Amino acid sequence: MSSDATGKGGKVLTIARLAMSWLLASLGEAAQQVRRAAAWNRATRRRKQAAEQLVSAQLALGERLSTSGMGDEGLRKQLVVIDDRIKSVSAARGRTTELEAERRGLLIRLSEFNFAESEVPDEVRVHGEALNQARLFLEHCQTDAVQSRQKLLPNGVTAWGRLFTGTATLCLIALALFSVGRRFLPSDSGLIRTLEDDSALAGAVGLVVCGYHVTFPDGTTGEEQIGSGTAFAVSPDGDLITNKHVVEQTWNDLRAELLLKKLREEKMLDVKPTVWVFFGKAKHVAEIKHVSDKFDLAVLKVDRQKTPFFAIGSQDQLRRGEPVVALGFPAAAQAALSDDELRETVLRAASGNAVEEQLKLRDFDFVQTTGTVSRMSTESAGRTWIQHNADINPGNSGGPLSTTEGVVLGINTLRHEGASGVFYSLSLPQLREEITKHAPNAVWR
Repeated sequence: MSSDATGKGGKVLTIARLAMSWLLASLGEAAQQVRRAAAWNRATRRRKQAAEQLVSAQLALGERLSTSGMGDEGLRKQLVVIDDRIKSVSAARGRTTELEAERRGLLIRLSEFNFAESEVPDEVRVHGEALNQARLFLEHCQTDAVQSRQKLLPNGVTAWGRLFTGTATLCLIALALFSVGRRFLPSDSGLIRTLEDDSALAGAVGLVVCGYHVTFPDGTTGEEQIGSGTAFAVSPDGDLITNKHVVEQTWNDLRAELLLKKLREEKMLDVKPTVWVFFGKAKHVAEIKHVSDKFDLAVLKVDRQKTPFFAIGSQDQLRRGEPVVALGFPAAAQAALSDDELRETVLRAASGNAVEEQLKLRDFDFVQTTGTVSRMSTESAGRTWIQHNADINPGNSGGPLSTTEGVVLGINTLRHEGASGVFYSLSLPQLREEITKHAPNAVWR
């Protein structure tokens, strides 16, 4: 090897060592900055706590002086008056927040008492000493906070450069780790953890409308509804679960290619069996990914990303009396409430326009009913059902039966027509193999 190549190699190695040294020093400066920021944050919190302790000591001394008949007489008289006002307002069930704040202010003013000029009982003097200690502690914390703030920023151009380099490096590392995690790890972003957030639930429980999209000979289009039900999201990327019987007619029509071809050739009608799913008023055309041969289960897919979704419960057995919540879009709740609304409903249904124009605004709002688990039942064919008393009606089919924490236990499927308060939801653990195959990103709990 020539001396020139050796010299160039040595220079590259030297530069690499200097770069590595700078990078390590930069990371050290970034770590030191984190420690400085943490120290300043701790000092700030201690100063706040010391200020709160000082106020507590002032209030305690003010109370003691008031009950002992000591301190400024005018302030004590004002305290008597405001105490009476607070009692009157409380008796009338009114708000006393402003009066309480005014009383605290009077007590703090009363605590400004000159012990040197008076003979005071020991119990009052103890409170006075506690107040002095609280003042000294606050002064110490304020000094500490000021010093921590002065040390917060690096000193010198070199330190600033290292801090910038170290921070940028850590940000790049964090971004790389985040990207890897998003790609290879399951995401719980959007996972429903409570049933108290209506907006999240509206994004996870969908109104299913089955029907036809028709293109007429003149090129105009229309949509016709033939049935409805409910579906619920089980992943952030658009996987939905519903009952088989909700979409079964559309599923069969999609495979009836000869009939569709005959309509196109003889009637000049292009008829497309379609499943629409509405989350609120957001309309999606759904793909039927899977229809079960054994269970009343279907898996749908809509084009949605990073949206709310439910976790699926993996418990085979549930205890009697466990609280459950049924969510869905029962057809009974969509019935007309007056003759005028009935006429409007009939006109909309006959319009042939988009299906959402044939529905009332309140039809897009999900219904929530509560109950408890009555028992687990297994039929002779081996299917397991959750019997409960949370009301479900036609239209609820395919909706989730959930815990109050948002974990779905079953698919709302049946009601006992000859009994009151007897409803059945298809237990989900028995469906795990099919769901995992066709909705691989579903989260199980």
